[in-house]
Amino acid sequence: MSDQSTAYLKDRRTGKLVAATLDGVSRDEVERAESSWRPILLESLETRESGMVKS
Repeated sequence: MSDQSTAYLKDRRTGKLVAATLDGVSRDEVERAESSWRPILLESLETRESGMVKS
């Protein structure tokens, strides 16, 4: 039996989140990957919201 995890991905056509089954990827692997990029994303969003980014 292989590991399966569910992740929500954005459908580019509709803009909505859809459930996707990741076969062969454990929940722990998904969480580790997310923990590496999520802090960078959140920091970027906070910076943009505060108006510190110059266009």
